[in-house]
Amino acid sequence: MKNDTQLWPQTSEWQSISASGPVAFPEMELTLGRGDRLYFIANSGADRSNGQDDIVWNPVVTYTNVVNETAVSSVYMDKSELRPGIGETVTLQTYVAPSNAANKKLHWSTSNPQVATVSNGRVTATGPGTAVITVTTADRGLTDQANVTVDGAGAITREELTFLLEQALKLPFDINEDMLGGTPPIPPGFPSQSASLSGPAGVSDNDSLSEPVTREAAASMFIRGYNLAMEQDAVRGNISGVTDRNEISGWALPYVEADSRLGIVEPDSPYPAEFEPQAPVTRLEALDMVKRLLASMDIKGMIASAINGKKGRLVIPPNTYRLGTQSGNTILNIANANNLEIVADGVTVIATKLTRALSVSNSSNVTISGMTINYDPLPFTQGRIKAVASDLSYLDITLDAGYPRQLFSRLTIYDPVTRFQKRGINHLWGTKASWNGDGTMRITLKGVGSNAAVGDPVTMAGGPEEGGIPHAITADGSKGIVFKNITLHTAPGFGFLEAGGEGGTVLNGFKLIPGPAPKGATEKPLLTAVWDGIQFKTARKGPIVENSIIQSAGDDSFSIQSGDYGVVKVQGDEIVIVLRDGSQAPRVGERLKQFNSSPEAIIVSQQKVPKASAGIDAAILQKISAAGEWTSWRYTEETYYKIKLDRPAPFKQESFIFSPDRMSNGFIFRNNKIYSPGRGMLLKAGDGLIENNEFRGGDKAIVVSPEGVTDTHAGAGSNLVIRGNRIIGTGYHHYMPWSDQAGAISFSSGNIKSVKAFSNIRIENNTFDSVNGLNLNLSSVSGAVVTGNKFLNTHLTAPNNNGAEKAIDAKSVIWVKNTTNVTFSGNEIDRMGPFSKVAINVQQPSSGIKGADTGVRVLNPK
Repeated sequence: MKNDTQLWPQTSEWQSISASGPVAFPEMELTLGRGDRLYFIANSGADRSNGQDDIVWNPVVTYTNVVNETAVSSVYMDKSELRPGIGETVTLQTYVAPSNAANKKLHWSTSNPQVATVSNGRVTATGPGTAVITVTTADRGLTDQANVTVDGAGAITREELTFLLEQALKLPFDINEDMLGGTPPIPPGFPSQSASLSGPAGVSDNDSLSEPVTREAAASMFIRGYNLAMEQDAVRGNISGVTDRNEISGWALPYVEADSRLGIVEPDSPYPAEFEPQAPVTRLEALDMVKRLLASMDIKGMIASAINGKKGRLVIPPNTYRLGTQSGNTILNIANANNLEIVADGVTVIATKLTRALSVSNSSNVTISGMTINYDPLPFTQGRIKAVASDLSYLDITLDAGYPRQLFSRLTIYDPVTRFQKRGINHLWGTKASWNGDGTMRITLKGVGSNAAVGDPVTMAGGPEEGGIPHAITADGSKGIVFKNITLHTAPGFGFLEAGGEGGTVLNGFKLIPGPAPKGATEKPLLTAVWDGIQFKTARKGPIVENSIIQSAGDDSFSIQSGDYGVVKVQGDEIVIVLRDGSQAPRVGERLKQFNSSPEAIIVSQQKVPKASAGIDAAILQKISAAGEWTSWRYTEETYYKIKLDRPAPFKQESFIFSPDRMSNGFIFRNNKIYSPGRGMLLKAGDGLIENNEFRGGDKAIVVSPEGVTDTHAGAGSNLVIRGNRIIGTGYHHYMPWSDQAGAISFSSGNIKSVKAFSNIRIENNTFDSVNGLNLNLSSVSGAVVTGNKFLNTHLTAPNNNGAEKAIDAKSVIWVKNTTNVTFSGNEIDRMGPFSKVAINVQQPSSGIKGADTGVRVLNPK
């Protein structure tokens, strides 16, 4: 570059260079005068994997014609001391000698841009303090200086404070006109903008721009600026405890009340007992107020400050905060927080990037309450079927106005009346999306048009955007975490995920529900989380989820996941295990075993080890490498741990084990409402209570299954109480004839062969209403009580074919197989339809089944 002009490349784009070797500059002829500057600029790029770039410059400059020109001998300014007010601009006149110097170009700089900025001699005061303005000649580098002093102790004028607000809030309009002379809409509860900010009604604001700002006037100006900058107006607080409240002018009172919530004029921890409304505000005080104003709008900064300051409580001002990522891929990051309560009542966070919205990690005893989270843009789009292919191989979709025009392909088809998953639609895995010439979207998959009709609503979902990570809210490596009265409208993945850690997380009043229609749309959203609703996995202690709602999730509504370990090496009291999921990592003091009743060992120490140096037999590594989907040695993460036990290993090499301390046992799921098309609950944990919930419309309500491929109790839940739940209208879509997961409540485990999978189960006082097909499936259960349950309006329509390939009879109300010691009592089947003649179907091998003939009464058969 020559001075400010780019010479090469001729476009403004950067010219890429190779990792090594010289850069070939083109030859060019330039005319350089005295004081001209020639720049060679390199951008080292973003790749730091091998350290900083080392760039050596040896440009060759050849002078072919040197002309003798008159040099600059001196430079000076007409002022050496400036004392402007904030926002005031002063022009410095400069004189360069001699007058016939060839290059009189000047360069300007400031020592403190927070106090004064300079451009071509125009100096603007930006805040209280001191600064030095320097002018430098291009030729010979001669200088002169002027000192700028902005009196911080002096009273700030309305004009100065207006300038500070304009600069701080970066408002795209004249805040002075909008706040003082204009007539914008007035927020409810705030006085007319035409009223005086510093005196009684009728006094013109424009007449007092040079007057000092009082504290009550400052409250008015700051709150008006806040209201203009934010999506919602400030919420007024209670200042009844302020002793000089009666001295606050009536027009200013609402603003001071709002300030008591935001803490701008006065910090709100606590708000002062005396406000002093008529006291003038100094420039330094005003600068602190500007900082507090910006802090009141910076939710990320509030959280970071509370964590770093080890505060016990943070109250986030109610408003709508549109947030993206400044660094990393999580929008709100709560890390290493302890004993912190975050109150976010009335707070809505709009994530503007499809990535994780909120993460809690490595924290303890943190409570978050009241927050609402949504995304703009949405991670899905929706519309209606315009056409169905004659061979059912594709659907053409007209997208609804206001929804993203993105080629999302995860398809769900809805009933146009209920706006819920359409009955008779099976899993639509493997769909592909493309655009048609008329702007409609085409979804392609063999048979995708089965049971679909023109006019049916549909959603097409995606996931996180490039550079983003899935799931809206996560918790990991933490304990004592509480989410209270949180509302989540959608998610680029799961709505909520907790993985690993001590667990014991509480969701109380957590709502996963559709949000409002996006801008430009008239149709409300049909979908919430594009994948699962809520998932917990591999924690030490199970969660407490109560008084919550899970609606319209893209897959399973709620699940607790766990899994097994493969033993790949045994040597005395040391073993090496391979994990299916990195969050499974066992901790010191935890137990390992194959079955609940088999010998166990306790972990004394553990260390993550590379596969190559773990001393594993090559034959075992080959098994892992070659393992296919849904086979026992399918371990894809290559996560290995060396474990020292408290005794010689009771496990053999190539056996499979689990940790009962890494299953999220001890959970409570109570008083929740589930209205979502996937499985209402998928459970791989035990020692739990499922009570007083409503499961409506899913393909199944409660599935207790390890979904495993090895002969171990990993993920097999025992010691369960399922009580007082209402199960309504399940089983009408997503048929799975290949799976043993059949029944509205299903205990199924085809992989556990040596022992029964589940034990000590109590199913009591539940109501099954209008379930399609099998209601209750007890397979591989040892010890269960089934009492006081009501089965209403069952088998009134042709049943589904869930479990057909496993020889499970969907025409039965209750199915019992490979089960021992079950007692039925006080159960009723009311209005059993013509598609069933069997109340309880007991299949061998089963034994100890009591009350099969007396414990289930059939009333009012149809």
